Amino acid sequence: MVILKFCSENKTIIMVFIYIPPENSIFYSNQNTTNGIDILEEALFEVESLYDNCEILMAGDFNSRTSELNDFVTEDKPNYIPGLQYIINNDHDSKSYITQCKRSNKDKITNNFGRSLIQLCCAKDLYILNGRKHNDRDGEFTYMCANGASVIDYIISSYNIFRWISHFSVLSVDLSKHLPISCCLDIPVSGHVENGEEYCNEKQIRFKWNSNKAQLCKDLIVNPTSLAGLNDILELIDSNTNDAAKALISHLQNICTEAGLLSCHNKSSERAINNQEWFDSECVSMKRKKLLNDFRATSNADILQEYVKTKQNFNKLCETKQKQHKENKKTELCNIAKTGDSCKFWKLIKSVISKSNIPRSNISSEEWKTYFSDLLNPEIIDKDVNFSEFVDNFVQAHNTECDLCTDEKFSYLDSDITSEEILSELKKLKNNKSLGEDGLSGEFYKCLSSTLLPVLLKLFNKIFHTGDFPECCLLLLLLHCSKKAIEMIVVTIVVYHFYVL
Repeated sequence: MVILKFCSENKTIIMVFIYIPPENSIFYSNQNTTNGIDILEEALFEVESLYDNCEILMAGDFNSRTSELNDFVTEDKPNYIPGLQYIINNDHDSKSYITQCKRSNKDKITNNFGRSLIQLCCAKDLYILNGRKHNDRDGEFTYMCANGASVIDYIISSYNIFRWISHFSVLSVDLSKHLPISCCLDIPVSGHVENGEEYCNEKQIRFKWNSNKAQLCKDLIVNPTSLAGLNDILELIDSNTNDAAKALISHLQNICTEAGLLSCHNKSSERAINNQEWFDSECVSMKRKKLLNDFRATSNADILQEYVKTKQNFNKLCETKQKQHKENKKTELCNIAKTGDSCKFWKLIKSVISKSNIPRSNISSEEWKTYFSDLLNPEIIDKDVNFSEFVDNFVQAHNTECDLCTDEKFSYLDSDITSEEILSELKKLKNNKSLGEDGLSGEFYKCLSSTLLPVLLKLFNKIFHTGDFPECCLLLLLLHCSKKAIEMIVVTIVVYHFYVL
């Protein structure tokens, strides 16, 4: 058990990361109890005695099967959950979504630890996130083996923390028998944060479009709360296009988050395996996630058994390939040593050295930022005080002498942007393209085009008439990939000459 403490908004937040040995484990032979949940309850009691009114978040392998048992005490109404209206809507007074809070769970079995965990949640006002939030509305299985699938890994929190949960999902990543759980907490921080601006600039939000969530996105954006927000943005456009654009992007990001489109999956662990030399096409063909995804969609026991068997074969194949690769390298090294070719010998030695030992670029992020800031915003020397007057005279002459500007056939170029033009351009957006700084995809805008059209129309025409572009439309997302120092120098030179040209 690992316990972390930090403070936010004058609250003490305790994070507890847990592994509870399963029932009948030898671990309990030296304990005063055979129930791991009792040990957890004692630990929580000690924490609460040290920190009054603290908020709790627990995560880990509880080895507890809870089915769909209520983790709250019902009162007058069967769907009543104390304070849970605050969880769903961030609104103390709203009770319209209480019934949505009922927990789902694909695992319909309970055990002693599971029933004890439910009792602990009721006593401590703690709530299970699994099966309630975002991409886990169905309560996906978190553990799979030859004996079956179950939900034994949880994230549990007090309801005050619930409102900070911006994303929750069980990932389809089978690095072990346990599937990882992804959870994002947007925790407000009170007081001054050192380098806060730099931190905000580096924090990037990404949403992965899923066509199966298209209808959900449409339903979310037309609910009364969302429509009221869009109306506020329409009114804000008249006074401040910059704030209106920011509000619109924030509104759309909230829609994506609620629809479960937030991407939090870090694939570095998978890439570490896939990038190995021994990981060939045979491994790739066997490492297909279709069976895992099929089981998650159907909960079919036969598919689970086939998936487990395939995964066992995959692990054996990887082990065999890895051993064979090492033997081949040893044989190759011995053969090269006999030839006395020192160049090939050391080249082979370097190829088998861990890539973590390869020297990395010593160019800091701040140096990159400064370099490109200076490059794209050069200091203007010898400013021409008459330049503004020259531009005005040129434009005036152009408007009266240019055939393109005086011909009535082209008068539409000075007319307002139309709804048809916006819809036409939205349809031209290509799918599966890199996202901008806001993290919103072209597919998302095309899906909600009819609802967003009035806002986009008014915003674009306001920009057209005033020439005031919102700051968020002027941001450039520049990502650099760390390579070896010599490669970094080459990249820098190429980029420099590109901008010079």
